[in-house]
Amino acid sequence: MLRKIAKIYIFVISSVFGESYNEYLANQDGSFSSYKKNVKKSIEDEEKAFIKYQKQLDQDLNNYQQIYNEERKKIEAEITKIWGDKKTSSPKVLIEYSDDLKTRKIINFETGTIIIERVDDKNINQNEIEKELMNNASEFLKFSQRQAYERDKFINSIDNKFSKIAKSPMVKSQKLDGFKPILGSAIFGHIPSQKESEKYINSNKDEIEIKENPNNKNENIYSFSFKIPENFPNKKALEVKSDVYRFGKTWQIEPALILAIIHSESNFNPMAQSPVPAYGLMQIVPRSAGIDAYNLVYGERKLLSAQYLFNSRNNIELGTAYLHLLKYKYLDGVTDTQSRLYCMIAGYNTGTGNVSRAFIGDMNIRKAIDKINNMSSDGVYNYLLKNLPYNETKVYLKRVMERYEMYKKMYS
Repeated sequence: MLRKIAKIYIFVISSVFGESYNEYLANQDGSFSSYKKNVKKSIEDEEKAFIKYQKQLDQDLNNYQQIYNEERKKIEAEITKIWGDKKTSSPKVLIEYSDDLKTRKIINFETGTIIIERVDDKNINQNEIEKELMNNASEFLKFSQRQAYERDKFINSIDNKFSKIAKSPMVKSQKLDGFKPILGSAIFGHIPSQKESEKYINSNKDEIEIKENPNNKNENIYSFSFKIPENFPNKKALEVKSDVYRFGKTWQIEPALILAIIHSESNFNPMAQSPVPAYGLMQIVPRSAGIDAYNLVYGERKLLSAQYLFNSRNNIELGTAYLHLLKYKYLDGVTDTQSRLYCMIAGYNTGTGNVSRAFIGDMNIRKAIDKINNMSSDGVYNYLLKNLPYNETKVYLKRVMERYEMYKKMYS
């Protein structure tokens, strides 16, 4: 009965609308075929667009590296001409030069030493040079991150030149803290007055050292140094603790590990920089870890400026996100949690490819994981210390583990 009704229904439609119904069915088949073609074309277009974007991104990153190398050579040549050396900032040493490059203020975060130096005429009055050194030292104790960035001719030149030629999307720079002193806040707990600064410096400084300028026999290099408190790293750790705990919770990484990484990478120097180049507390490399971590956090592959990475909050967020990638993506197949921790730490410093090389001689981390899983955690640790390609990473692994245990006790 139902079949008869259906036939009558189709007959009526065909009688009333003629061939239009058959055309409708044919059009539906055609539309579906067209839809499949359009979907396929859309996917192909997206793939082509991504390949094009990645190619441009790679080109921009290569341009950035080239600008970095050129500007570094340029500033080192200018410094050498005046000082006879080419000292610039590094991960654990912050150096601020005056506009004429004849005064430099150095904080070594690792040794806890501040050095104030001035190139000047041999005939300058001793009291005058001592007063100038003291004024520079007092100012340095109130030195903020924003001032450090704005006065760094090298980094500013790189950012300015690169922003003019970069074609890939770039994360907008954010203003750095212009009030909290890098040094003074940890030493005094507040912005020190001139009187407080001078009292502290006089109580801790050594005598003025005078030596002839190797580049000019008519000039001397005048300097004195003083120490900062031994608990300085612990006080700096407290300053970043809230961000460490916040992002540690978001990305399921222990705060003690994040602090141990920061301590080992930069000794809490927020303006840390290295020739890789890498920037900030957790030494983020813009061209690799930075892009991968930013993509994880924000879903976009973008260029990151030095100023963006000097922002401590940004730096900790991306550094912690990269630790998440190491733990839950690149090394997720390592079954023993302690073994995975050792590989994470080594991988943060040198990349998972070099971790793989330590175990199997090539960069295939998936194959290396099979070998790692057949070893005890102690065996993995000792194997890394013996076979990692770079001695720097071996030392790094030891230091991070020591500090990791220390911070676990402090903040457990």
